[in-house]
Amino acid sequence: MAVGPRVAREGEQGPVAEDGDCAVARVEQRCTGGECGIEEGLRILPERRIGRERETRHDHISLQSRHSGPSRHPRGLRRDGHWLCAQRRRIEAVIDGLRFAQKYSQASDTASANGWSRGGVSCDNAAVNELPDRVGPPLQPRSLHVRRATADDAWTLSALATRTFTETFGHLYPADDLAFFNENAYAPDKQRVILSHPDYAVWLLERDGEAVGHAAAGPCGLPHPDVREGDGELKRLYLVNSLQGGGHGTRLMQTAMDWLLRDGPRTLWVGVWSENFGAQKFYARHGFEKVGGYKFPVGNTLDDEFILRRPA
Repeated sequence: MAVGPRVAREGEQGPVAEDGDCAVARVEQRCTGGECGIEEGLRILPERRIGRERETRHDHISLQSRHSGPSRHPRGLRRDGHWLCAQRRRIEAVIDGLRFAQKYSQASDTASANGWSRGGVSCDNAAVNELPDRVGPPLQPRSLHVRRATADDAWTLSALATRTFTETFGHLYPADDLAFFNENAYAPDKQRVILSHPDYAVWLLERDGEAVGHAAAGPCGLPHPDVREGDGELKRLYLVNSLQGGGHGTRLMQTAMDWLLRDGPRTLWVGVWSENFGAQKFYARHGFEKVGGYKFPVGNTLDDEFILRRPA
């Protein structure tokens, strides 16, 4: 039985009371059992937390006025202080669980509205995975790892490259231009040639066996007069939208950089869309600076592309 301030049950008076732990558990059961909604739980529980703190402070004052002996008050203060910390942690855990359920409920609604299945790919930055059976602590993160792609991954790479380019830039182009670019730039046969070439390397970021990001590197092919034989280039670096901002791009970038510099320092290059400011800042953090530009064709659309260089 927990030790701490007692809380009278709703609608009851007199000596009948229940532990503060039981009161919180009852609120939690109401929320998780469907008697009240997530939003109501998020309203009730912070109020319960504040109430617990006020009652504990009141008990401290009452305890001090009732007991003049030197030992009773410090022992009661420690007792109620420890109980309050434990109670606060428990209430915060329940609140976090409710917020987690609220997030995934909204993500599920978004996925359904956009035609995605619950267990499939994510959309609109909402990671729609398995919903929890009950409200509780967040689910454990799904495992992610990076591996070197092989020629057997040609179809996987083709589908992933098409998906990530479309998610990132598809809204910029007419449908015909986008389809033409994807069919030509990311055709499985072309990916197989790249994957089989000893001078090129591609890495896949996988989540539970599903490819969700990739990076590619090889000899520099950018149209800049200072490019020299032996210079390297980061060809691609893409993630699905739901994994943006989680540090996975840095992980792929570092993998590609380690490979490009495996034989020692050399000049590295990368091309980036002129209005992709986030990517420009990302590459700047890795030592790249703008040194030129060119036109990047997507069907009949010509984009302004910046050329960035990282000196040896």
